[in-house]
Amino acid sequence: MLPPPSYMVPPAANKVPLIEDLTPTARPKISPAPCSYTKPVCECCRSELSFTVGTHLIPHPAKVHTGGEDAFFVSISKGGVLAIADGVSGWAERGVNPALFSRELMANASNLVMNEEVNCNPQMLLMKAHAATSSTGSATAIVAMLEKNGVLNIANVGDCGLRIFRKGLLIFTTSPQEHYFNCPYQLSSEKAGQTYHDAMEGGTDEVRASGGMESRVGEEEEERTKLQMGEEQTARQRRVNEANDVCSVKLLEGDTIVMGSDGFFDNVFDHEIVAIISQFKDAADDAKRLADLANTHSTDVNFDSPYSLEARSRGFDVPLWRKVLGQKLTGGKPDDITVIVGHVHELHTGYLEESEAVTADLSPLF
Repeated sequence: MLPPPSYMVPPAANKVPLIEDLTPTARPKISPAPCSYTKPVCECCRSELSFTVGTHLIPHPAKVHTGGEDAFFVSISKGGVLAIADGVSGWAERGVNPALFSRELMANASNLVMNEEVNCNPQMLLMKAHAATSSTGSATAIVAMLEKNGVLNIANVGDCGLRIFRKGLLIFTTSPQEHYFNCPYQLSSEKAGQTYHDAMEGGTDEVRASGGMESRVGEEEEERTKLQMGEEQTARQRRVNEANDVCSVKLLEGDTIVMGSDGFFDNVFDHEIVAIISQFKDAADDAKRLADLANTHSTDVNFDSPYSLEARSRGFDVPLWRKVLGQKLTGGKPDDITVIVGHVHELHTGYLEESEAVTADLSPLF
């Protein structure tokens, strides 16, 4: 019998605030889990290819005491599953704990991995997990499921991301889904929000500058801008992308999968990822080093991050008088940071015996 999935779902990052009317929804009682976690998960034992997984989460500097609003889980079931959800912090302004939705969404997904209808389809897994989530809130989410033949199926809603590296080169990256700059698609408890149908084929083999817009622009000014754009946001949220395909990638032995929340990819360049995964061969070490690097960059006001590059390309920059002095918008983006690293290798006999090592010393969810 396969062991239960290993998952991490901490409680209460900088996210887009919701501009919509809220309706009361029952909220489950969820116990807090450790706010930083590194766990090597043993080799998956049900596919021709498998991966060794390492994970690490660092909460937003202001939310260390609550653990942040990211949630994730990894599982060896059905060949292997990786998933991250990033709770939308704007719900806090409405008196709602933004972590509840993302945590319950991931808990439901972990419980539905073995469902026959899911059958290695991450879009179906998101659909069922979303339908089973009763908490008020919303979250961006990404799920990747490994088939027995080595094909990795990926579904993404919003601005979490996944990269695949082969022999030191980036061969695949997801693209963010957004209504407009810094307003990503979200799975929501509200009818105006997105649904699992928004889990679309967003893959590209081109290097992309990722980003958001919450760093060094001025949080108060940014919030006023978002409120002014609320009517437009609500209208766009009502347009649901209908039934897009799940993206699939054929993996090879030696590939490295790097999955992360936007707090990671907004602060780390792809060449920095390559430098770390090429130097260190342990998935858990890779995940921790990558998360630590993102955390360092996120609070560096002089670092010209992927985030600040994207902001400038979208028209956000320092005032004109500062431009005259040769200055420009720079800095990382403080946020919850979640990283999952998977090292792909061929399946060998004996991994079934090692599978019992998969455990998670975490607080109970409910």
